[in-house]
Amino acid sequence: TCAGMMLERFWSLAPARRDRRLEGELQPDRGSLRGSGRSSRRTGYPRLMATYTVDLFTTLDGFGSGRVAYWGKEGPELVEQRARTYGEKDQTLVFGANTYRLMLRFAPAGEDPSFAPLNAARKIVISRTLEEPLTWANSTLAAEDALDAVPRLKAESPVPLRSHGSISMNRALLAAGLVDRLEVMVFPVITGA
Repeated sequence: TCAGMMLERFWSLAPARRDRRLEGELQPDRGSLRGSGRSSRRTGYPRLMATYTVDLFTTLDGFGSGRVAYWGKEGPELVEQRARTYGEKDQTLVFGANTYRLMLRFAPAGEDPSFAPLNAARKIVISRTLEEPLTWANSTLAAEDALDAVPRLKAESPVPLRSHGSISMNRALLAAGLVDRLEVMVFPVITGA
């Protein structure tokens, strides 16, 4: 299928990186019940790790960006669905530096009410190039490598983590086995090379 080809393309472009889990630095993610090793105060059972979901937008031929947002296929239903997805109260959004800068330009405070959920959402930006204070509301900087930050965030976060864009970062996380879910939205467009 086209989505399968896109995921294969996404995976094959992952940077060559050693699997640190094999060296004992990270616990392998196997199955849906993964414990952080710490106990919940209420139950005494190991606390489950937060899930890390990556949203991918692609065209039929596997491209993830175009000259126009949503390849010109933006409509009220898509805007509403994206606002609901990013505005969920029980999640934290995770961005790399480039996607943070891009999304900050897309979601100016107060200008468009459809961006209010995104502006209000908790956001973590993984970057060693950005500096505090971040200008976008509810944004926190994690100034470390994503392969170190995401396992820590998954262990510490009481809510699921969701990332959109940040292709290089998420490609490395996928290769390291740190992505729990991929949500792929395929747009009926052929971009070409």
